[in-house]
Amino acid sequence: MAIFTLVIYALFKDYKRNSIEAMAKSTNTDYHKLQYFMSDSKWDIQAIKQKRLEIIQKQRTTASTKDGIVAVDDSGCPKPYAKKTQGAK
Repeated sequence: MAIFTLVIYALFKDYKRNSIEAMAKSTNTDYHKLQYFMSDSKWDIQAIKQKRLEIIQKQRTTASTKDGIVAVDDSGCPKPYAKKTQGAK
């Protein structure tokens, strides 16, 4: 559970290039442990989905309602390095 918590914290950090190496450095975690966690460890997908929904439903601002909608738009997240990456050309 500890490595999972570190991954969650690492996902919210701002990186020039989001990678396992950058995440490991920013959280002072062993790269190989993080790599194993992300690639080879066993995941109970249904349990993860259920937990995610429980967390969403507990928050007033994210809980679903009969009149609610979900809008996914990352354009509000600045990407200062995007102009220098291959995909942006």
